[in-house]
Amino acid sequence: MKASPKNDNAELEWKEDHVRILRAQQQKREIADTLNKVRSFAIYINASPQRRDAFYNLQPDEPKLVPIQDARTRWNSTYLMLRRAKRLQAIFDTSCSQYVQPHFALHPE
Repeated sequence: MKASPKNDNAELEWKEDHVRILRAQQQKREIADTLNKVRSFAIYINASPQRRDAFYNLQPDEPKLVPIQDARTRWNSTYLMLRRAKRLQAIFDTSCSQYVQPHFALHPE
């Protein structure tokens, strides 16, 4: 078995620009992952009356709220979806742990 490298030279030092680019790419992935989790959870909860009622029952205070789904045709719907998710974050986490849905859990940030 022979090794055949694709590049002529190896970079031995990390440049600050390279690190900055990698951080920006990672942050974009984290934002996209959070958006996908919130969207998927909103669809999951709103798809079934039983799941919606169970989500309502986890909320001690009035008014009872459900996650909002964003729509491409409304420019601020993604913002509203994320704002509602932030407001309901404790309920999201409780629901995920109680109904064994760890892939929907949100991080504290």
